[in-house]
Amino acid sequence: MTTATLNRETNTYWNLLKNTSKEVKVALIARLSSSLIADPVPCKAKALDFAGVWDDSHFADADEMVEEIRSARKFRHRSVVS
Repeated sequence: MTTATLNRETNTYWNLLKNTSKEVKVALIARLSSSLIADPVPCKAKALDFAGVWDDSHFADADEMVEEIRSARKFRHRSVVS
């Protein structure tokens, strides 16, 4: 991240938070500090886990697949227009 970007982002947050109470600022400092110290949460799913999951062998062509997707849609207040 460039210095200019960092300054712009920190200025944005500062302008948002500068008028808050000391108590709120201290609480935010504590939360931000603990987020830096805490171990990162490992990601459970990766994009590669989904490779090959879609099974489209029961569709004869793309039009049939589109029709099934549209018919499965459920809207509360309107219907899907093709």
